[in-house]
Amino acid sequence: MDKDITRRSFIKKSLAGGAVALAAAHGLHPSPVRAADSKDVMRGGVFRMAESYTPNTLDVHKASMRFAVSGAIYDFLIDARVTPETQKCTLIPALATKWSEENDSKRLVFELRKGVKFHDGSPFDAKVAQWNLERLRNHPESHLKSELKVIAGVDVVDDYRIALNLSYPSKQLLYNLSSAVVTAGMVSKQFHDRHGEEEIYRKGAGSGPFRVKEWLVDNKVILERVEGYWKQGADGKPLPYLDGAELNYRPDKSQTVIDLRAGAMDAMEEPPPRDVEKIIKEGDTIYIPLPPAERSWPCLALNPRRKPFENTYLRKAAFYALDRERIAKIMGYGVGRAHQYPYITGGQSGWDPAAWADYSYNPELAQRLVKKDFPKGVDAELFYIEREPDRTIAQMVKSMWDKAGIRTKMGGRERLGWIETMRGDTYEGAFWSAPTRVGSAISVYVQSGGKSNWGNYQNPAVDMLLNAYDRTTDPKKSHDLMRSALGIIWMDAELTTGYAVPYGAAARKNVHGLQAHWDCLAIENVWKSKI
Repeated sequence: MDKDITRRSFIKKSLAGGAVALAAAHGLHPSPVRAADSKDVMRGGVFRMAESYTPNTLDVHKASMRFAVSGAIYDFLIDARVTPETQKCTLIPALATKWSEENDSKRLVFELRKGVKFHDGSPFDAKVAQWNLERLRNHPESHLKSELKVIAGVDVVDDYRIALNLSYPSKQLLYNLSSAVVTAGMVSKQFHDRHGEEEIYRKGAGSGPFRVKEWLVDNKVILERVEGYWKQGADGKPLPYLDGAELNYRPDKSQTVIDLRAGAMDAMEEPPPRDVEKIIKEGDTIYIPLPPAERSWPCLALNPRRKPFENTYLRKAAFYALDRERIAKIMGYGVGRAHQYPYITGGQSGWDPAAWADYSYNPELAQRLVKKDFPKGVDAELFYIEREPDRTIAQMVKSMWDKAGIRTKMGGRERLGWIETMRGDTYEGAFWSAPTRVGSAISVYVQSGGKSNWGNYQNPAVDMLLNAYDRTTDPKKSHDLMRSALGIIWMDAELTTGYAVPYGAAARKNVHGLQAHWDCLAIENVWKSKI
């Protein structure tokens, strides 16, 4: 590794080739998955990882976010694995060994793996799988309830086969049932019946490679290996390689980077872009980009139902005024890249920027469009959550808008106040961060009434196209429907973004096998070599 890397060359290489190219340029394998064989793998040890969010529960069906602990203690019908080199997410057999479509794709038949046991010793079979899917569909606290409304019913075909009867064919369903979404884990029905939901909340009840030894709420989850786990490692023995893991809640990412470099942590999720250079220059740590999952900033919404952004020309002017390359260079620290389309990235279904409205930086055009209906300029307010990096991003947007003639008032709010403003649809301009979703499942973000449609974007034509997309399994038709829906969204000039940062991790150099389901780290294949 080049110890004399300068910030200028760091940024130049990053912007030229993206984060994966950056990693390769400095001798880092762009994939966290090291090809292991029996002579490489070392067993034992405890893996200490930091996350900036803490679980709200160990009941995977009710988890509010994608937590690594869910993938560690639960198995899924289908596994998802990301290959950073190709930026593809592949669905592979897990508790379901195979699946097939019947009745014009309105019936899915799963063949289930035999011999799997939950941590309480109870067996996994078709009746347990049926109970889990019904719980996911119907439990009022299920975080997949709305996404699984396509399932009309679940039949037990025999002891190790189930059939899902669908109201319509669904492109997204297999992803939603997979580890990519990290919600549809299989829970022990016996544990639930004997101990109740409160115990699942506290201890979890899965069949995964780790079990919960102790949960110190708002501190860490301590895991221990499960003997006789059904998945095999490269050495022909059951996974996991580790004796245990500690998943630590560490909201201060800058301090976590210090701890990682000092050896107090083995890995961390999503290191701040400003610290990636330090991680790369440090001899004992590596940066691991895990595209295609990424997060873009700022996901900027302009409200056409309120002045002044009811004016279409003004909305377009606000978008043309954004110098995305500058925002990416300053805020992305060489890891981020300029990006103007939130919720989607290259390689995903529907991606076709050549067919969409292009709001690349054009300050002269921005000024002309403002003067068209506002010759003396116009006042507008920009809402954001009062925290970093939101505050700095808001200051940059304000500076760019001011130059275009949009006199911008900063409207910082604490998080709950910001949510109230957005839900009440009383904002003028506002922003947040936008993730990509596996399978291009963006309906929750842009469809009328979507649970994460913060900007309250509404367009019946888009709703119709997205409904058709969700009900289509043909890849080409799906691509065309999504491309058309996104084309309308961008033409409406109500949503844009500035820069995108790939999902990723940082780790000590002796950590191997760290993978991603999608935007959640998978630790079942992790092993540690001697320092």
